[in-house]
Amino acid sequence: MSPIGKKYRWLISWIIALFSMNLPLSASAAYITSEQACKDARCWRFSANVEYIPGKNDALQQGKVFYFNGKQGNRLEGKLSSEAVPSEVVTEVYDEKYRPLFQRVVKAKGKSVHFSLPFHEVGKGKRCVFIYFRQGGPNTRLEGTLWY
Repeated sequence: MSPIGKKYRWLISWIIALFSMNLPLSASAAYITSEQACKDARCWRFSANVEYIPGKNDALQQGKVFYFNGKQGNRLEGKLSSEAVPSEVVTEVYDEKYRPLFQRVVKAKGKSVHFSLPFHEVGKGKRCVFIYFRQGGPNTRLEGTLWY
């Protein structure tokens, strides 16, 4: 990183933080409606929507930690369902020091979109996964399985 980048890194962080605080609540998190670990594999199944129920569905708002084994099968498979309203779901993966390793956006408008995001580039070790809606309506749903 250039000397200018190092000097202003804190300023860039503050600008990003201020921007994220201006997002509407529906854009700030994916709220979990159901979640369970897989019985016969290293995976985690979940469903989420934009609606918030206090104490019940806020797991991914803070992120969730998984130990990735570094194999090619690490991925997030899912289905984003949206009625007439444009929807966007962001998936981010950070290492233990909160350095970004992966970020992807899945978009849908008036239809269901199936997707598979490979996580082979995040490597092996503890990783914090954040999944949140950047845009969506009251009937927007996300169902997925995270293989780690």
